[in-house]
Amino acid sequence: MDDTKNYHVWAYRRWLFQRSAGSVDGLLARELAYVDRQLDHDVLNNSAWNYRFGLVGGGTDADLAAAEVAYAQARLRAEPDNEAAWAYVRGVLAAAGRPLADVAALAAELAPLEAGPDAVRSVHALEIVAELAEAGAPARARAAYELLATTLDPLRAAYWRHRAGQVEVPIVSH
Repeated sequence: MDDTKNYHVWAYRRWLFQRSAGSVDGLLARELAYVDRQLDHDVLNNSAWNYRFGLVGGGTDADLAAAEVAYAQARLRAEPDNEAAWAYVRGVLAAAGRPLADVAALAAELAPLEAGPDAVRSVHALEIVAELAEAGAPARARAAYELLATTLDPLRAAYWRHRAGQVEVPIVSH
């Protein structure tokens, strides 16, 4: 495949895989190896991540989900701000009915909010830090959203401020 990001080629490949999977021994392993090579070449290839999700990520098997999250986490440590890999992780977790908290440690590692903006290696990780903080630490969530709005992702400032405005602040009674 010369154009490794061509969605139509990947969709055709998926169609072929779906029609051949039961009749070709080792096809899944070969396809996963192919995706690995494509991601080794370009870890930002959203089409390759999407194809991988179609192969294995959309299942509900807990062991498979854990393995796929670990796979994506390794890729994210090498390229932390990879939106395609973060979307893949979110999709795998959702499909398996797993909480976003399963990647809390990685998100905190890549977006240590308290260390300041220069220490944040991924806006996507910081978004997860903020989402996970919304329920129990609303001030932390708002601080993360504000950092995204003002410093790390000002292009989407209105969106991040909207998200911050949606965070419930607990009412303290005296």
